[in-house]
Amino acid sequence: MRKYTILGIIILTTVLPIILTLFFFNDEAYTFLWSLLFIPGFLIIITYPKRIIVFMTIIGYIGLEIVIQYYFLDLGDTRALQVKVLIMNPIVNAIILFAMAYYRIKVKKMTDKLHDLVVHDSLTGIYNRRYFDLFLESTVSDYVKSGKSFQLLFFDIDHFKMINDQYGHPCGDHVLIELTKAINNQIRGSDTFFRIGGEEFAIFLPETTSKTAEIVANRLLRLIAETPFEYKNIRIQVTISVGLAEYSGGEIAKLIDRADSALYKAKTNGRNQVVAVES
Repeated sequence: MRKYTILGIIILTTVLPIILTLFFFNDEAYTFLWSLLFIPGFLIIITYPKRIIVFMTIIGYIGLEIVIQYYFLDLGDTRALQVKVLIMNPIVNAIILFAMAYYRIKVKKMTDKLHDLVVHDSLTGIYNRRYFDLFLESTVSDYVKSGKSFQLLFFDIDHFKMINDQYGHPCGDHVLIELTKAINNQIRGSDTFFRIGGEEFAIFLPETTSKTAEIVANRLLRLIAETPFEYKNIRIQVTISVGLAEYSGGEIAKLIDRADSALYKAKTNGRNQVVAVES
């Protein structure tokens, strides 16, 4: 909302000088009017670097320039001069805007790609530990304000080191990728999936009761145990251990510790099971 408010204020403060210039300076406005008209177009392209918005902005700019020149400015009596001013000037200015928009969109694509590399795990494609920390920090404040609770699910792959040692690290990577795909197909669109360590994962379950979270955790447990993981015609048995914790106020670090403790308990109790801690 703040972004749109600032954009509106800036555009308003650029439109007003244009209007004042047209009504009070008349023909003298010709020398600097187009510089003022560039400002709203420039701001829109910089703020919303999307092709359709860029196209509509430039078309709107051309139309506005032609209308203003025709109705407000004295273009002289020479037909050639009128054609030059009414057609050539808008075309030149549109080319300038197109060039600026091209590089702005290019920079936006590079920025988005860099952002993906920063917040996504390169192997599995899901969110990484860096984003996990940022996500929880920003999300908790929103949930505290709304009074809603959420569940944090931790799990890791049982005896993953044995898989790497026995079949090699490429096999371990294959298991991680296939397991991520299987989990992604089962969780809701509102859930957020993270890889927070080598074979450790976390799932954020918004607006979910502890009972529902346990049902989800047990379903994922069965899913992985029943999924046929194969690598080079070798079938590999994979299971996971799951720890659950519900956010009930306080620092986010305490929630992470509780979920981690629940996961540790699930592993020490024999693995391939779900443990939920009390709030």
